[in-house]
Amino acid sequence: GFEPGTRPGYSGEGFNYLARYVSALTQSKFTDLLDTHVLKPADAKHIAFQPKGDLAEHFAWSKKPDGSFTKADTQDWSAADDIYASAPDLGRVLSRMLGEAKLSEELQAERRKVQFDMKEQLCARPGFSEICPKALGFTLSGIAFEYEDEAVYWQGGGDVGERAIVLLV
Repeated sequence: GFEPGTRPGYSGEGFNYLARYVSALTQSKFTDLLDTHVLKPADAKHIAFQPKGDLAEHFAWSKKPDGSFTKADTQDWSAADDIYASAPDLGRVLSRMLGEAKLSEELQAERRKVQFDMKEQLCARPGFSEICPKALGFTLSGIAFEYEDEAVYWQGGGDVGERAIVLLV
């Protein structure tokens, strides 16, 4: 553990609190808000928080050692877990999030800003110093690797037998 306020820690629970608050405030289901304000504007047709319809046909499912496929977790939605998406649709949504034209330039810059730089902590390992970016850490949109002439934004996640990583340059 660590003292609160001394370093960041990831907790998906905060996303669930936010989703439930916005749902209560707007008196709308979170999944409906997501469809209306995020997925449809990004033309993302094969993405959802719960498996539905022919969605599973657009994924590559991992196999268990016995050759059977892993099964999708069919829990109620979670704002921080279990998004089912085709790679192209996930890329469209994340790309749109980073380039959202409706946001002020100030907010766009704040969203991309490294809020907590982990470069010192992660680049102190042997062999890492020569490849380390000038800044590395959590942003309001994921994790950023800031180099001299470009930035790479990382989003990812995983569950048993599942991994997803999206890099936006």
